[in-house]
Amino acid sequence: MMQLPLILVVDDDPTNFEVIETFLEDQDYRLYYVNSGEAAIATLDHFEPDLILLDVMMPGLDGIEACRRIKAIPVGATIPVIMVTALSEKRDFARCFSAGANDFISKPINSIELLSRVRSMLLLREQYKQLQVFNSRLEATVQARTAQLQTLSVKLLEAQETERRFLAHELHDEIGQALTAIKISLRRLERWVTSPQASEPLEDCLTLVDGTLQQVRNISLDLRPSMLDDLGLVPTLRWYINRHAKRTGLHETLTCEALLQRLPTVTETACFRIVQEALTNIARHAQAQVVSVTLMQANHTLHLTIQDDGIGFDQNSLSRAQGTSLGILGMEERGMLIGGQLSIVSAPGQGTRIALQVPLAAPV
Repeated sequence: MMQLPLILVVDDDPTNFEVIETFLEDQDYRLYYVNSGEAAIATLDHFEPDLILLDVMMPGLDGIEACRRIKAIPVGATIPVIMVTALSEKRDFARCFSAGANDFISKPINSIELLSRVRSMLLLREQYKQLQVFNSRLEATVQARTAQLQTLSVKLLEAQETERRFLAHELHDEIGQALTAIKISLRRLERWVTSPQASEPLEDCLTLVDGTLQQVRNISLDLRPSMLDDLGLVPTLRWYINRHAKRTGLHETLTCEALLQRLPTVTETACFRIVQEALTNIARHAQAQVVSVTLMQANHTLHLTIQDDGIGFDQNSLSRAQGTSLGILGMEERGMLIGGQLSIVSAPGQGTRIALQVPLAAPV
């Protein structure tokens, strides 16, 4: 059953409350009376009225100051306040509104005016309550949809890694072995063919097969290095950073403290992909000379940092429509999906620092 609207009447003169009670007795309202501003503020600790009728001229804490303090309280900020006053100067009305009052009624109180103002403010209060309910439902819906999207994102990344693992295996085992067999056959053919005219085409074919075989191996390793599953994150990062440094000419170092335990597979994969994406962006855009990667564990938190001495960028003007920002978005999403937080600090001419913190479960 819906409760009737509750009106808090604040006036140091009980006679004024009786007048208000008489004017509103035929209405479906509940009235509660206190005789001071201090009592009105204390009342909000026990229940939340739907409307406050607040006398301005009261001894001690006057109505204007009481209104200001009520509006400063979270529960009071949304309660409509009608000031009841015998004052008639415009500056007095301005003081009431500046204190947070929503409306005012002049004394002596007119019953029609009182009913009109009360109904208007209670309607405002009801609309606010409905808006709160709508916002709560909307927030719950957004949270549910966000959780669903995060679940789908995790499944998508897992599916991508599974597909990468499969493609890497196929490239290494099937195509790689086929190219190796072709190379062996060409070598045998080279020994059998004595014509000088055939030796040059054969050598070209062998060179092409060697190059293709190396490309297949590189693609396979970039898709999903098997050592990530077999040996873990640290050996894989050490191998990848050395390999990337040789390919790009960058001076890249890995500083790693011994981890207390083998990390979850999803965490290892996310950290590896973040380093992979960061080093790719550095090689393409940063014009850096030195890159340092640091991995450490402290207070049940994994800390991963990638720092370069490149040209940096203006974070305020970076548009997510640019290619580099898509890479940043991907790194942020990977960090978020493992419960971590990724931050990027950069400025023109000052390089870029990418830092990831991931909470870890305490070792059993």
